[in-house]
Amino acid sequence: MTLPGSDASASPPAVSGRGERGGRSRPDRPGFLLRLLASSRFFVGLAVVGSFLSAVTILVYGVVAVVEIAWDTLRQGDVSVNGAKYLSVALVELTDVFLLGTVLMIVALGLCELFIEPDLPLPAWLRIDDLEELKVKLIGVRLP
Repeated sequence: MTLPGSDASASPPAVSGRGERGGRSRPDRPGFLLRLLASSRFFVGLAVVGSFLSAVTILVYGVVAVVEIAWDTLRQGDVSVNGAKYLSVALVELTDVFLLGTVLMIVALGLCELFIEPDLPLPAWLRIDDLEELKVKLIGVRLP
């Protein structure tokens, strides 16, 4: 039944977005907490930067140590069995340093790819699609 002067095809009145007390109803966009949680993936950027700086630091340290050992070896001119033993042990230990730097770099790249930029230009063997793949790649790098 239609009242006189009313239009039966008229749509219901628009809701102003305010409740009975004049407060806001739930907006179409997510609230502050939801936006914070959605953007919290960028907090992993701190871990990416930290891992990257750690990797660069330890790799540069390893290179400086290799140069120093090589320079000392050439300067001393000690060509002996003891000198060869010292040199081989020192260089094997530095290989561990390089492996640790590589692991830190893989962590940095993997976290960046997972949480920040999924389309990083990386080689296929370094592509990481989920956290499980990152763990598998890290397990594959064995440190003594």
